[in-house]
Amino acid sequence: MAVVGTCVALYDRPKVYRFRRGEAASLESCLVETDRMTSVYPIAGPVELQLTRQGRTKRGDFRYTSCGFYQLAGLLGPGLGRFLPDLAGMNPRQAVNCVDGEQAIRIFNDLIDLRLSLFEQYRLVRNESLRVIEGLVGSRHRFLENLTMLRLAHDALPQTCEFYGGALVGRRLALWFRSREPLFVIDSPAWPMYFGYYFSNAEATGVSVRGSLALYTREGVCIAPYRRFGFRVTHAGRDFDARLGQLFGEVYNEPPLAEIREGVLKAKATRLGFTEHDSDRDRRSRVRRLVHSLAQLGISQGVGTDIVHEALYMGRHPDPVLTPSYPKQFPSRTLFDLFVAMLRVGQRLDLDRQERVGQAAFDALTGRLIV
Repeated sequence: MAVVGTCVALYDRPKVYRFRRGEAASLESCLVETDRMTSVYPIAGPVELQLTRQGRTKRGDFRYTSCGFYQLAGLLGPGLGRFLPDLAGMNPRQAVNCVDGEQAIRIFNDLIDLRLSLFEQYRLVRNESLRVIEGLVGSRHRFLENLTMLRLAHDALPQTCEFYGGALVGRRLALWFRSREPLFVIDSPAWPMYFGYYFSNAEATGVSVRGSLALYTREGVCIAPYRRFGFRVTHAGRDFDARLGQLFGEVYNEPPLAEIREGVLKAKATRLGFTEHDSDRDRRSRVRRLVHSLAQLGISQGVGTDIVHEALYMGRHPDPVLTPSYPKQFPSRTLFDLFVAMLRVGQRLDLDRQERVGQAAFDALTGRLIV
């Protein structure tokens, strides 16, 4: 007979700060304060990592953030980042008799004793004020403060652009810069499109410094492929500073205006393949094909389904009269409606998935999506 265990939260969600246009100074102040509270702490023994029954480290009484926990669990062994929280009862859909938080902590602590040597070359990134462990950095990791990243990006920014937004999720920083004037205006009512840039950095191992050209609309942002329009810099190597300087030189270029305009016009003229005579079965089949096409661009099935439904029922100009059971508009929906839906749904996602959807949206606009 299964024993009903206790639920234990093994980690907390990271603190999230968001900044809008005109709030660059507030973001800088936040990063200065975060930098002041940061320590990069050596791992002196297993008690620096192991947890008490309350889910706090045995030494220091720290909590893990989800980012810090997943990074550490990934080093301990494949799949632990999903298994241990599930065993601890952090999955709200899990059956009660399958939960044992104390067992999850015992397994976690035993594995740290067994595999402590895996962490010899790592240090903990801690927020001493919030008492949280936010990640690990290796001995060869070139630590780039988010504050430095902001200042470097801003100092190299073209005169035609301005700070448009920023997000700090734990130790992950995202920056958006946008042109002051639109590239062009389409549609009626007016739908301006701006060019700009996107940058990301993380003060922990596992995420490269990266930046790319971006396209801004009133529904969201799409990000150009790093290989073609951007640059990535791994946090390692003696030439790290030189490659970091190269990043801004590669990214801050003029946008491919003709290609973007051509992509917009073609997307507006490309129907999604529905007709007035489709049966329910035909529509469902077409939806599945569109979701599959989005999957080829790296979008999960669940998010892809949300995007297709958003495009069909809402379109680029949402009509409050239409309801989800009203398919009259389906035959008129175009690839541009799908593009806008990608941006709209992306705004509701976490930073990683938002970036992935944003890049897929740029691919869709430039001909890589087969509808």
